[in-house]
Amino acid sequence: HNNAKKNIPAALVLLLLAVQTNAAYAARWYNVEAIIFAYTSDTGLQEEFWPLDTGTPDVANSVSLVSRQNISDRLPGQITEFETLPFNMLAGSLRKLRNSSRYDVIYAQAWRLPGMRRQSAPPVRIRAGKRFTPDGNIAPASVTGAEGLLDDLLYEVDGRIKISLSKYLDVDADLLYRRRVTLPDQQGQLVNEFREFRLTEFRRMKSKTIHYLDHPLFGMLIAIDRYAPKQSYEEITPKSISEINQ
Repeated sequence: HNNAKKNIPAALVLLLLAVQTNAAYAARWYNVEAIIFAYTSDTGLQEEFWPLDTGTPDVANSVSLVSRQNISDRLPGQITEFETLPFNMLAGSLRKLRNSSRYDVIYAQAWRLPGMRRQSAPPVRIRAGKRFTPDGNIAPASVTGAEGLLDDLLYEVDGRIKISLSKYLDVDADLLYRRRVTLPDQQGQLVNEFREFRLTEFRRMKSKTIHYLDHPLFGMLIAIDRYAPKQSYEEITPKSISEINQ
């Protein structure tokens, strides 16, 4: 009984430390920039054997980015989670990729997110590029998904990127890339097929660094920077009745 009493202060200390740690994590914000591109050449196909069944990325509990244009009634100094942003760190890289015939830029987005631990950080859903019917034909731009579903068509790139905070910034990417390719069948005959290729990679990063996640057919550039919101806000002087009426 006495031992239990002695252990109470220690338990309280651990609880307080946990609360303080969570508060510290919540106070950190980061700007993320990601570019997903494909190589226009098929030379990477010869580098290895490609399985027919790639599996499917786990997109459970993933979130979609919020367009800046869709945010209304924002308060002064308010930060919106997963809000899209202009490119900064990767602006030059994006321009070079788009100007080169060797690459096809499929996805380019920047967003802001809070630093959260891996257990609670939601992944960002990625769906970009051309849309295909299940048999691999490119779907007309006018075709939309079935009612009640995000989309029943297949995207050129589909998957998720999860970014969480530990001692470093942890990037967990799981992406499917779909493409028509010419590959030899079991008899050695070249066959044009609609195939899926998967990139799964975990990368530990520091802020203000650029990382390249590589695959023989496509890749991703990702950069993360610490965002420090302004702590002081402009004082708003109440308007007079005459000013309001004007």
